Amino acid sequence: MSTVSIIMPCLNAARHIAATLETVLAQTFRDFEILIVDGGSVDESREIIAGYSARDPRVKPFFEVQKSASHARNFAVSSAAGRYLAFIDAGDRWAPDKLAMSLKRMIETDETAAVYGRVGCFRLDPVTLLIVTRIREHDLNMLDLLGENPVLTISNFVVKRSWYEEAGGFDTGMLYGNFLDWLLRLQAKGARIRGIDQFLTHMHIPRCNEPGELESLRKGWEMAAEKARARGWSPPRQRADKLLATHLSRLSCRAFRCGGGYGTAMKLALEAFTLTPTMLFYWPGLCLRRTGAAMLNRKALIAGTEAAALATRSERQGQPQQGTHAP
Repeated sequence: MSTVSIIMPCLNAARHIAATLETVLAQTFRDFEILIVDGGSVDESREIIAGYSARDPRVKPFFEVQKSASHARNFAVSSAAGRYLAFIDAGDRWAPDKLAMSLKRMIETDETAAVYGRVGCFRLDPVTLLIVTRIREHDLNMLDLLGENPVLTISNFVVKRSWYEEAGGFDTGMLYGNFLDWLLRLQAKGARIRGIDQFLTHMHIPRCNEPGELESLRKGWEMAAEKARARGWSPPRQRADKLLATHLSRLSCRAFRCGGGYGTAMKLALEAFTLTPTMLFYWPGLCLRRTGAAMLNRKALIAGTEAAALATRSERQGQPQQGTHAP
């Protein structure tokens, strides 16, 4: 029985999935299984997945689930054997010690329910980072998650399976915002979510050509916030406006960085300024701080990941290493 179950939904990801799998298989902690649920790909994703599965029995594909990513994750968890759950999306990449550091933190502090690290975001290649994130020194709370949300992506999250079951599965009715909704439910159950001040994840941000995609991200956030209110969370109006303004500012910065259009970016920024005028001073810092940090830290983030991926490819030409177990 594997210690960690890694959950990966996949849909038409032939361009990216091999790079993702190489960084997963290059982990220094090796007692894991990878459950890949293909949602009906029509490109070469299935052939690539099948090739990895034939070479490494830890790669376990499921090809019959043709639904959303939330359905895929819930299905994979129901088939998983691990005491810990890690998630990754096709296109994202891990530092080689991602699992080892995550498990070490949760084993050292038993009350920790889940962990996350720092993330570097890229669009074309991981050498050119658009954003790097920072962790919080304290356990994450509702305001952190609805504000800047330092977790950022599900690929940056490892959770004890018992806490996943406590929070329940992902809402399959939400196309956008389902991970945020799940995080809010997890935190509301009393889970202690703690950061690791190390770069552990590369997040791939595809080009966002359509303003409708950013609007969908906004609606997903609003739905997650509304569900939190239905569970009893009732912030003052000024606080709620500031949280929404922060989210709109983040979407505005994203539009600037990944090709969503300057018009869309400024529209989102102006709406944020209207909700909370002080956001006028916060917004430039949000964009510049993350971009500047990305330029400064990109080499540190990519070095280990690239080396580990190369080592894994070399290993595949020889004999597989023996698995190691939980620290």
